[in-house]
Amino acid sequence: MGASRVCDLFNQARQVAPSVIFIDEIDAVGRKRAMRVMGSEERDQALNQLLVEMDGFHASHAVVVLAATNRADMFDKALLRPGRFDRHLTISLPDLAGRQAILKLHSAKTPLLPWHD
Repeated sequence: MGASRVCDLFNQARQVAPSVIFIDEIDAVGRKRAMRVMGSEERDQALNQLLVEMDGFHASHAVVVLAATNRADMFDKALLRPGRFDRHLTISLPDLAGRQAILKLHSAKTPLLPWHD
C-alpha cells in the first residue's frame, strides 16, 4: 500500500465517520527501518504517511485505527509513540478445545472424518 493509498483510505474513513480502519499484518509496512534487508522507498513513504495521518487525529473525527501483527517486536518505534496505538492487546494461542471449535466453524460445510480423542 503506497502513501497515496494510505491518504485516500484515511480521507474515506473521515468522510463516513464514525469508522474503523483495520490494518492486518501492520508489521509489513511498520517494520523497523534498520531491520529491512533492502530499502523500500515506497514502504517508507507509506509508513511516513500512516504516521502523519495518525498524528492528525482529533476526537471529533471518530476514526479508530486497529492493527494486528504477529511480530510486535519488529515495529518501528514511531508507531508505538503515545497517541498512535495507545492500547495493546495480546491474544494467546487457542487451547485444544478452542482449536477444535475453530476447525468446526470453518469446516461446517466440508465433510470430515469423525474426531477421535
